[in-house]
Amino acid sequence: MSNLTSNVLHVGHITSNPRVATLLPSELAHRYLALPVAVDGERVTVAMAHPEDLDARKAVIASLGPATCVIRADAREIERLINELWPQNSLAHMKILSWFPTAKGEEITQNYVQSVAALLSGDLFTCNVPSKAAGEALQQITEAVRLQQPDLLIFRCPDAPLIKQFLLEPAEQPYVQKLPTSLLVTRQPRWPICRILLVLHNPVNDEPALNWCIRLASRAQANVTILPLVASAPAMFAALQARQNLSDILGSDCSLGNQLRQAAQRLADWHIEGRLRLRDEPVDQQVRCEVSEGDYDLIVLGAETHLPVVRWVLGQLVNPLLYWADRPVLIAKPV
Repeated sequence: MSNLTSNVLHVGHITSNPRVATLLPSELAHRYLALPVAVDGERVTVAMAHPEDLDARKAVIASLGPATCVIRADAREIERLINELWPQNSLAHMKILSWFPTAKGEEITQNYVQSVAALLSGDLFTCNVPSKAAGEALQQITEAVRLQQPDLLIFRCPDAPLIKQFLLEPAEQPYVQKLPTSLLVTRQPRWPICRILLVLHNPVNDEPALNWCIRLASRAQANVTILPLVASAPAMFAALQARQNLSDILGSDCSLGNQLRQAAQRLADWHIEGRLRLRDEPVDQQVRCEVSEGDYDLIVLGAETHLPVVRWVLGQLVNPLLYWADRPVLIAKPV
């Protein structure tokens, strides 16, 4: 019984694979905060929040087999993944806060918000802020976010001037960057969600964007297009870039190749139909060109990075996108 007495490796980050996770019955996963994360033949690796609990380890190992390898992971991360895999058994529902910065909301927007909340099996709270000075309204929504601690803030806004007033000012640090939670801007709602564009542009926040994409696509049975933003090479390297295509990147050991393979595999694990796109326009035009050509119902991307080198190469993306996008945009932030 060495797997009961041996030291346990602590892992800082885990991802879910429904095919592997469901090797453990959901009632055991919930009871012991345990989640299978990898399998190699008969050997199953399971992440546990409290592996020091020998009764819990015995129960998990009895279910998965004597070759089970136990690792330690963050309890909140395990609980979040378990709730995503078995939402019907979850006692802790996702919190969704809907914010409308005018005196009344359009019925189509309200229906969209309710549909998104139902899709995510979330508890919906509303914060209607009548038209007033932007500073006072932002103070109110900031307090509401602090009190409710939502997983998602839905900003119901039909026009660009309000988006600019409430989200994109002040210019030196827009409010959208200050928000501690993920944000869904519902300008011109589109329902049902059948086609999602996932934009990869930020090595820090791309994974939260992928997590949101999987969460939505798996429940809506939507297909996903992954668009990595790749900066154009200087003219002196144009010939080299011309020979670089998606197959070359996927077959390489570069960070982008690894990221795309992992993202594609995670979509496959969740049985989500996906495809990869690579564009050759200037980086500040790639998303706009893809959106104009594709009939996407939702754009998902990570929040803007503060890393100077990334902003120097890719420039600003989130702020301009929120201003011109004529469909819902979800800006993902780490949980």
